[in-house]
Amino acid sequence: MGEVVITARILPDSPEVDVAAWVDKIKSIVAELEGDLLRAAKKPVAFGLNVLEIVFKIPDKGGLMDKVESGIRSMEHVSDFTVTDMGRPIEDWKE
Repeated sequence: MGEVVITARILPDSPEVDVAAWVDKIKSIVAELEGDLLRAAKKPVAFGLNVLEIVFKIPDKGGLMDKVESGIRSMEHVSDFTVTDMGRPIEDWKE
């Protein structure tokens, strides 16, 4: 079975939210599904609002992406979750 690498942006419901504080919870959500959080970065959007951009890897099994998304959307102060990129890890291209 292969893996999928996903890049997503998580938008808070207000500028006062410390999006960096979400990282440990997101690591735990992804790890429960046998995945890895590869990168997390706080990025400014506008008017003091920051998003958390994450890159994670999960097994390419049906339903896992939905579980990650629902877990993240259920976190406190999350307004939106958007997948911005999805693909195979580079090591899968060698086959």
